[in-house]
Amino acid sequence: MINRKVCSLSLSLVLLFSLIPIKSSAQGDFQLKAKPGCKEIILSWTPLEGAINYQPYVFLPDGTTYPLIDFPIDTFTFTHQGLTDGKDYCYEIVAYDKDIKAIGKTNKVCTKPKCVNCDIVLQYTVGKKQYFVNNLPFVMDSVPEIKNSRMFLVISFVTKHIPGTTIEWLQSEKRITITTAEGKIIKLWVDNPKAEVDGSWVDIDPANPGQGAPYLKDNRTEVPMRFVGNHLNAKIDWDGATSTVILKVRDTVNCDPPCCDYSLTNVIPPELIRELAPGQSYSYKYKFINTCPEGHLPLKFFFSHLENITLITPDTFSLLPGQSQVIEVVFQMPTNATMDAEVIFSFRVNTDCGHNEEISWALRSRSSCCDWVFRMKPELGKKQIYICPGETVTIEDYELFNNCQAGANDLTVTLSWPIDGDVLSVSPKSFTLQPQERKTLSITVRMKKTCKPGEAVSFHFNINSQECTKKTVEFIAYCKQC
Repeated sequence: MINRKVCSLSLSLVLLFSLIPIKSSAQGDFQLKAKPGCKEIILSWTPLEGAINYQPYVFLPDGTTYPLIDFPIDTFTFTHQGLTDGKDYCYEIVAYDKDIKAIGKTNKVCTKPKCVNCDIVLQYTVGKKQYFVNNLPFVMDSVPEIKNSRMFLVISFVTKHIPGTTIEWLQSEKRITITTAEGKIIKLWVDNPKAEVDGSWVDIDPANPGQGAPYLKDNRTEVPMRFVGNHLNAKIDWDGATSTVILKVRDTVNCDPPCCDYSLTNVIPPELIRELAPGQSYSYKYKFINTCPEGHLPLKFFFSHLENITLITPDTFSLLPGQSQVIEVVFQMPTNATMDAEVIFSFRVNTDCGHNEEISWALRSRSSCCDWVFRMKPELGKKQIYICPGETVTIEDYELFNNCQAGANDLTVTLSWPIDGDVLSVSPKSFTLQPQERKTLSITVRMKKTCKPGEAVSFHFNINSQECTKKTVEFIAYCKQC
């Protein structure tokens, strides 16, 4: 049974978004591109600052627009499917902010769906000049022939039907160079049974070394079909009844999305850490940039094979050419990591274009206890403290400094002193110190009555950190004549 309330809400939202007026320049507030496909058109647009969602619209014959989907989307691409091949379709995208207010729209873009036969089927018959490409007849100026159980023919009648494939003839070397759409380079020489493929020498006929060399006939270069077909990534069949070879090649230029590359840079934090304590975590940022030129499809990124990585945000995203995205990675030092061990933190960057890159970082495991320093305040230099015999004074010239680097854990500190000693109190008695933080100590002491003028007297108390061991510290005060 259909939920009529849901249907009514959906229709209301469609009408709401289609009726919201918005003014825009002729060029548009942000840019839209339309890529025709077979019975579909792929729309992609640049993001607009302040926009949360986008609604694609198609123009109707009377010039009005109608939303293609019920609800706005938060991506930058949309595919309009089920279209008529060769018919004009025009579009624009409207951007909405968080309050569902239209804040901008793109330029108007028109195009026609175009169906391309992605599988190119070529048929060549021994002794016949006529050949077929997707069942359409063509004529060559020489006939294929069999030599040493292999078919030879003028290879330009193959390569010219495969988009993106080129062929060149170098007379001085009697050499043919074929470059495929994917960039593979194949070089063959007349009367040479070896060929060069991407710089490496190979036998043209591995089953019969020394055979398969191209040759000249009537000023045309005859080339072994199977060898070239294999390196064009063709599926090759032989029909013995008709002496026909059938090649099936994919049109990668018109059918496969163009894949290109991206760049990765570090977003350096204020403190670049080299070590972590067991169980400690630290976040780091990377910036991804889609370096594809305009006209390429968006790259979709996702991550896998996380090792000692607890979080990656966002965990998947798409980038249009020229766009960038910063991700945050959280390193987590294993709790069982041994002291001074080098631990690898890594993850893999994957894209829908086949990228599979490992990003790794080595950090050293250190003790969870960092160094703290009890010292006279640096700004006081080598100040000396003088106290009269039997006098009680409060000294605020000393401090406790957390010498741990950024990213380390805080230190929880508790102070204590002997009941019968010359240190009467120290405050604050307990506190927390962040890495690189300093805390002034207020130390109340009583100089012994029997001290002699100029005598150096030691005062002691205990510093106990929850993360570290208990230590006794001391400082010196001098007895003065009073």
